[in-house]
Amino acid sequence: MVATDAALFRSRTRPAPPRTTIERLCKEHRRLLPYPGSSRVEAVLELVADGAQTPLESVSRLVMLEAGFSAPQLQVPLRLPELGTTAHLDFGWRELGIAAEADGRGKYRSGGGDGVEAVIAEKDRENAIRRQVVAFDRWDWADAIAKTPLVRRLDRLGVPRVGVPRRLVGDAREPAARPSSASRRRR
Repeated sequence: MVATDAALFRSRTRPAPPRTTIERLCKEHRRLLPYPGSSRVEAVLELVADGAQTPLESVSRLVMLEAGFSAPQLQVPLRLPELGTTAHLDFGWRELGIAAEADGRGKYRSGGGDGVEAVIAEKDRENAIRRQVVAFDRWDWADAIAKTPLVRRLDRLGVPRVGVPRRLVGDAREPAARPSSASRRRR
């Protein structure tokens, strides 16, 4: 799902089209049927979205779906007039006034910029967001991979459970994903 989400992602800032479309993927899937693993591919095609900007967002969404939470809207625009900008929130449940973000810590450590200024800017942004929503939270790789901490956060936010919990990936006791060595260094 992570790789497929990435292939479908439509950037707000780059004019380049996505690498493919869900329509093309579905058409190719149907053309190749039957083939080994086709039921797994079909399951992925039912879950993918073109709004997941990062692998962490895809993994988080997978945990949400696995736990039976209501599907979020992705990259929800929220105007922040006090900052003169628009935030694009990773996850939103607009009708409930709930918003959330899945953020790794690499943005504070990389890019050669001033980490202190990045933290201050992000804190200002978060404060502006919190003043416009009923509930807001954010999590990182550790919470998403372990699953239970993310599920608890979503429950505390008030995200409704609309489906029966189901296992989508691996054993229910296993993490949602295995972090790469690069992501472990960024945490």
